[in-house]
Amino acid sequence: MQDHFRQHLILKAAAQLAECLNPQRLGWLLLFLGKPRSLQDAAREAGVPRTTLGYHVQRWVQMDMLQVNSLQKTKKYCAAMESVYLSFEGLEPEALHSILLQWSQIWQEKILRAGLEARGSLPGVLFYRSEQQLHADFAADQHASIHPAGRDAPAVLLPSWVSEFHLSYEDARELQKDLLALREKYAGRSGQRHLLQVALAPMLRD
Repeated sequence: MQDHFRQHLILKAAAQLAECLNPQRLGWLLLFLGKPRSLQDAAREAGVPRTTLGYHVQRWVQMDMLQVNSLQKTKKYCAAMESVYLSFEGLEPEALHSILLQWSQIWQEKILRAGLEARGSLPGVLFYRSEQQLHADFAADQHASIHPAGRDAPAVLLPSWVSEFHLSYEDARELQKDLLALREKYAGRSGQRHLLQVALAPMLRD
């Protein structure tokens, strides 16, 4: 297990976890994950004063969450490791639920915006199957193909958003295997053009 996390930072201290449970500070911290940035550039992207972000950056350096490269003329900061893990051991169930809900909303917004932008002039429909289920089909004909204008143009491979649907045990197991294989295939890669958001969980019966 230690070998698996050798290049990763596992946060367990209460002070470290508190930083990641604050949506605003976590958003600032993630600016430095995987890419060294100057304080000025990070503050500009975050839309906050340099002094405000600088205060938190210094705290993160002291907590070993950021490292600084002072060899260059302009100091650049980067997350101490390529990935950051929050240990469940230090999280209360309410805090864990809160942070997962926050990030679920963030990625939901990203993927919907990306789909709408890639859709272009493709006709679509929005409909409800039940009170809880919302469907968004960008192509009335689900067999319609979308031909990008060029190789670098975005393409919607599956122009359909489904809020949820329930799988059989056998299909869920097969999907789990496929998702794990896909995660392993793309681990550590960057510059991909398509975003996949999937949640697979056993539903408790009432």
